[in-house]
Amino acid sequence: PLRVWPAGVAVWLGTVGVGMILRALTGQTVVLPFIIVALLSLAVFLLGYRLVAAGVRRLRSRRRQA
Repeated sequence: PLRVWPAGVAVWLGTVGVGMILRALTGQTVVLPFIIVALLSLAVFLLGYRLVAAGVRRLRSRRRQA
């Protein structure tokens, strides 16, 4: 679950897709600027911690090898 690809990207894009569908079904607007902001903010929250975890794992493996 901590892998960025493909798990993280699938969750990220799936969340944006479902969110935009729900917005459209409830009668709210789905305009391009809103989609872009949603993509960027969800990328930070859903992929950011995965990237940090990957960086920590890399550092730990390098320290063990040294």
